[in-house]
Amino acid sequence: MDIYQISSYIYDNTGSAIDTEVVNGICPDDTIEVSRRDGKQFLALGFDPTDDSFILGTLWYRHENGDKEAVEGGLCWHIDGEEDYDTLDDICEYARKAL
Repeated sequence: MDIYQISSYIYDNTGSAIDTEVVNGICPDDTIEVSRRDGKQFLALGFDPTDDSFILGTLWYRHENGDKEAVEGGLCWHIDGEEDYDTLDDICEYARKAL
């Protein structure tokens, strides 16, 4: 599964108020930003650079002036190729609750 498939799955399975976008973090097109359309928080998701079977996440708060502050870091989900959709469902559930 590539980052665009994951982004599409999260978008399709989190509800109509949540958007996803593939953005540049460290490398071009390496981060998925998941956010509620009217919210200040967003979830940044990316692959572990040493093992791409792990999706790492950080929940961020975006201030009015554009500054960002980490709210919760160290989030990690394992995708192993066989039950990826179960893992992606866990990410969707987290996004619905946290955002």
